[in-house]
Amino acid sequence: MNEIEFERVTLESLRQPEHATGQALRGVSPYAAAAAIDAERELRKARRAHEMRTLRAAPSPTDMRLSERALHWLIALPEAVRPIKLGALFPRVANRLCENWHRPREMDRLFEDLLTDTRGDRRGFPLEVALELTELCEHYRASVYPVPATIWDDQYLTSCKSR
Repeated sequence: MNEIEFERVTLESLRQPEHATGQALRGVSPYAAAAAIDAERELRKARRAHEMRTLRAAPSPTDMRLSERALHWLIALPEAVRPIKLGALFPRVANRLCENWHRPREMDRLFEDLLTDTRGDRRGFPLEVALELTELCEHYRASVYPVPATIWDDQYLTSCKSR
């Protein structure tokens, strides 16, 4: 079996003008160049993730406990969708939900940010908290500020048939 030889490539060699113009690098195989480019992308991704963690504002004392308003909001929610674990483990998030409860656009963004990892490096919520958030989101979109029916929804088609 033949051995495969690998070429050493530095990031600096890939930053040369020949690389920037899309021309082949002199003396570097395409595979080695691609591997170095992938390594640099991963490094940039790790730096961005680190910057995001360090840019987050330090928690204030009010982030560490439920506000009085959030406590009343939790009590007012139907028991089936009341996010008890969220309030206990993540009071900052519960406070934000309470503050934006009557702003449907903000709530849509907030639920999307909380339930979807768009950066690829988040740990996520514990399962119980994620389930509470999902149930709360469904309740919000169904009962608090229902999403208007479109012609593609079953509800819309059903209401058209009954007319």
